[in-house]
Amino acid sequence: MRHLKTYHLLFAALLLIGCKENKAADPAPAAEPKLGTLDQKISYMFAYSATSQLSEAGVNIDKDAYRQGLEDAMEKRDPRLSEDERRAASVAFQSMRSEAMGKMIRERNEKMGEQFLAENAKRDGVTQTQSGLQYEVLTSGKGASPSATDKVQVYYKGSLLNGKEFDSSLAPDEPVTFTVNQVIPGWTEVLQLMKEGDKWKVYIPGQLAYPNGTRNIEPGSLLVFEIELVKVLDSAK
Repeated sequence: MRHLKTYHLLFAALLLIGCKENKAADPAPAAEPKLGTLDQKISYMFAYSATSQLSEAGVNIDKDAYRQGLEDAMEKRDPRLSEDERRAASVAFQSMRSEAMGKMIRERNEKMGEQFLAENAKRDGVTQTQSGLQYEVLTSGKGASPSATDKVQVYYKGSLLNGKEFDSSLAPDEPVTFTVNQVIPGWTEVLQLMKEGDKWKVYIPGQLAYPNGTRNIEPGSLLVFEIELVKVLDSAK
């Protein structure tokens, strides 16, 4: 029901804009709209906001459809779309809007990550790999390095750029076990560079972590991990 209300309100506001644009095509100069009364201000604000939302979602506005919908609504005619068609259009719009919002957030976070990494690369002790991942050695080990198909035991703590911790193996104080190639690309890469006993601070760009985000990580976020490679176990093969 909420989606249907959103669809109807957005559609009505855009219909008003479509009519305004139609008047602008008249040879006679169009008068500036009056925005003095509260009703006028609300009408303008809602139309502007609704149009911005549709544009950001990538909707191609059909002016003829706007005008027809406005006329039908003003004349209190039944909608020309069935309830199923209106519901489907509403769901499609919500999906387009969600995808567009996710893309905007991802691009913003990726830009922030790039700026951080550019500055971080200047610090002593920071190494950057070809993929753009960075790390600094906190403790050096002398054991074996795993292959992509090996299982490993690690301690780790993960946080966002703002320092907020989102995951950790330290709470139960037990290392976690997994296969190297079954985690995010940034982990798969860096673990194969480490040796048993190594403890590194690792900076993983969003495209090597969660480009589409998770429940508690925004899309494209740069992640900071402290990883300790405890042991390389038998190969998963």
